[in-house]
Amino acid sequence: MNIFNKRPLCLILCVMLGGFTLFSVGSDTVKRYLIFTALSALIISFSVSHAARVRTGFFKLLSLLLLLSCLLSHFYFVRFDPSTRYDEEVKISGQVVETDDSSLYKTSLVISAFSIENGELGKEKRILARISKSDAQYIYKGAVITFKAKLKSIESSEDFDARSYYYSNGICAEAVDFKLTDVSEPPEETVGLKLSLIRENISRQSMLTMGEDAGSLFAAVFMGQRSYLSPRLSLDFGRIGISHILALSGMHLAILAIGLTKILSLFGISKKPRTVIIIFLIVFYMALTGFSVSVVRAGIMLIISSLLYLFASAKDLPTNLAISVFLICLITPYAVFDISLWLSAFATFGIVAMTDIASQKLRKKNVFIKLLSTVGASFAASFFAISATMLITTAISDKTSLLGAFSTLIFSFLIEVFIYVGLLILAVGFIFPIGAYVMEPLYSAIDKLSYALSSPRWIIVSTDEVQIRALIIVFTVIFFAFIVLKIKRIKLALLLLVCSFIAVHGFAAAQTYADAFSDGITYGKDANHEIFTLKSNGTTAVLDFGSYTENTAYETVDMLSEQNVFSLDAYITTNYSSRMDESIKTLLSRIKTEAVYVPEAVGEDEERLLALTELVTDEFKTALVTYSVDTVIKIGSITVEQPSTSVLNASTAGSVFRIACPGHVITYISSGALKNMTKEQVGELTLNSNTLIFGSHGKKYSVPYVYANTHSAVKRIIVSGKSLSLDDDALSFYKKNGTEIITDLGTAIKLIH
Repeated sequence: MNIFNKRPLCLILCVMLGGFTLFSVGSDTVKRYLIFTALSALIISFSVSHAARVRTGFFKLLSLLLLLSCLLSHFYFVRFDPSTRYDEEVKISGQVVETDDSSLYKTSLVISAFSIENGELGKEKRILARISKSDAQYIYKGAVITFKAKLKSIESSEDFDARSYYYSNGICAEAVDFKLTDVSEPPEETVGLKLSLIRENISRQSMLTMGEDAGSLFAAVFMGQRSYLSPRLSLDFGRIGISHILALSGMHLAILAIGLTKILSLFGISKKPRTVIIIFLIVFYMALTGFSVSVVRAGIMLIISSLLYLFASAKDLPTNLAISVFLICLITPYAVFDISLWLSAFATFGIVAMTDIASQKLRKKNVFIKLLSTVGASFAASFFAISATMLITTAISDKTSLLGAFSTLIFSFLIEVFIYVGLLILAVGFIFPIGAYVMEPLYSAIDKLSYALSSPRWIIVSTDEVQIRALIIVFTVIFFAFIVLKIKRIKLALLLLVCSFIAVHGFAAAQTYADAFSDGITYGKDANHEIFTLKSNGTTAVLDFGSYTENTAYETVDMLSEQNVFSLDAYITTNYSSRMDESIKTLLSRIKTEAVYVPEAVGEDEERLLALTELVTDEFKTALVTYSVDTVIKIGSITVEQPSTSVLNASTAGSVFRIACPGHVITYISSGALKNMTKEQVGELTLNSNTLIFGSHGKKYSVPYVYANTHSAVKRIIVSGKSLSLDDDALSFYKKNGTEIITDLGTAIKLIH
């Protein structure tokens, strides 16, 4: 269809945006290839035009602009990081715009509008500082602080792309060796702070007027305030592929603009004043929502479209989209690191492309397009949006939902109705206090439908396999080739596109289902905890040893994702920890879990933690089961049993567990448990075991221990606790017995296949 046909400005802007983005976020290898490509294209265009006298002026222009965009990216981001200009400790002043004290030991600050050694660096850039709790007690959001520190560049790790994450939020460097010298009130209440207060007031008023649940959803979809939203609803939306509906985007702005246009038309307001009012509404909503990049992109696009419609009676959506994204990156170049910008832009690009197809003569000639009624067109728009963003979303999350297109179609309509009714309730709620009676049933319908659709275990499928990633790349190439190339047989091309889409999801589903129904037991550990993943007869469970925190919950989610596990039948904890409820809440908000197993509570502290945990599981509609010593937990044909335990301190237990399946017995003994056990007790526990694991749980309370028991049934010994060693005679016995001895566990190991 060639979406760039007769749209040279759109093509130029896309080339410049592509070059700027790839040069900004890409590796050194990507940068070298990009420069090589631009120079080669420039040389070839000059050679062809000179030898064959072919006009290549536009091609030369594109090559030069590609080179220019690379240079602009280089110069901007060299100056973006102030740590490259200051080697020593410097004096910094700025306003605290964000605080995060979720860590036990440090408080994170984001400092904006800062100056270094009295040199103003502008309001757009920000600095990150992680400071002690003692310094943090004097600092609050909005305060102006002065401190001394060294600046260092944001560095990514193997597990976390910190550079892209912080750059996308305008954070250009990190302050270390923090020394606070002064805290003062802001000179005046800024416009941004006033708008933030308005957002907060509208959110709170929504919950008062509509009821807590309905009001929290309205605050999320209308104001972008997701902090009040139920994490279970967020999980359900994510599992059915509609998390984007909760994020402010062009859809929300379009809902408001269309609704206001219809109201103004009813009052007989003509086109010109109506368009001016709509533009003012767009600007106000952009400011009210904190200039979210997706809303700004949509707002600029709508403003441009409105102005063209007003003065030229024309609409060129692809060019409008390119201009809006270009302006965002021109004003805030670090926005190229913001994934939400590109998800929003590509999704809109897909919808625009679908609209462009429908606007051609295909309605008369093509049976496939002719059948697209209102519902069909909406489904096609959803399909094109998901197709355009598939490569990005699957690269980020390594998974996708099988219900994405269908759910988007249904819930876009439901959320549209929800927003319109919510705005009406806000307007008349002071006079007619009926908000809760109207909005709660709407919320309940959305909640129940999302829960019902997300409950099936296999709607999330993994894309973290080489062959699946290859298929997604092929599909993406086909999709964009369909959009940018001239195609005569569009019906056949659309059929190929749909078949490719089905093939990607079909292969991903087959791979995920094969993993889910492959019985086995996997053991893995990291610095903070150890987990067993148990699979049997399509049932999956996790046995987790550790001092439970939010960080360990994230690590568990990552470990499970690597094994293509996106839902659990059981999550089994082994002891109580001071932040266990937070850890379980974090896990349940990311992994659909049927039941959580915890030990029976002993003492007031554990009773309190059990009560807090019960509140969490009730919120997620997850069963909470307590077990005691010798309780048998069944996972398909696998049984999990705790033969003994010993309390090391208020929150840590010395754990011993036996995991059995047909033909194999695994015994796990923690480092802490060995402290209070005799040789005879250890020998009795390890009797008839095929695999012995001496774990690191409770290592803080362990003592050096030499294992001397010998059992001929033992075929594998794993030693992950540093305080344990094997007796020379025992070591010799097990080597002669052909026992595998592992003392350096790198990655997760499959114990039973």
